[in-house]
Amino acid sequence: MRVIAIDSTQTQLPTLFKNVFQQLQAADIVTRDLTAALLEREDNLPTGVATKPLGKKIPNLALPHLIDPAVKEPVLVVIRPAQPLFFANMLAPAKQIRVELILLLLDSSPARQAETLSRLLDWLVKTPGPQLRNYLEHPDAAETTALAKQL
Repeated sequence: MRVIAIDSTQTQLPTLFKNVFQQLQAADIVTRDLTAALLEREDNLPTGVATKPLGKKIPNLALPHLIDPAVKEPVLVVIRPAQPLFFANMLAPAKQIRVELILLLLDSSPARQAETLSRLLDWLVKTPGPQLRNYLEHPDAAETTALAKQL
């Protein structure tokens, strides 16, 4: 699976996702803009994750994921917004949490995405706190390649 890191200066989710999908289209990973589908899914099934229970002092994150035939190649997009954005909490949708990192998972295969999501969550839980925090805050090429091999 390909893992791509994107820094974003966008301050609104629709604009951020639109910009990400433009980059993914340019890289021939998706065939069309999936912003509307992703926002609709986020409204119905929130993906904000409060990370305090992990006890690793890592930033809150969101795990939006979408299955769509327009995805030509499965991809995990690590998005670091310049400032925190608000997502509804996955476990308590009425609560908004400040998210500092977005891990966007896109695939065309439901089974493959379920397996990848499971591996990603396993990686989040099992990676030692300092190592995980360092990666999530400053992913480098070697760590991104290692993560891609695990997924």
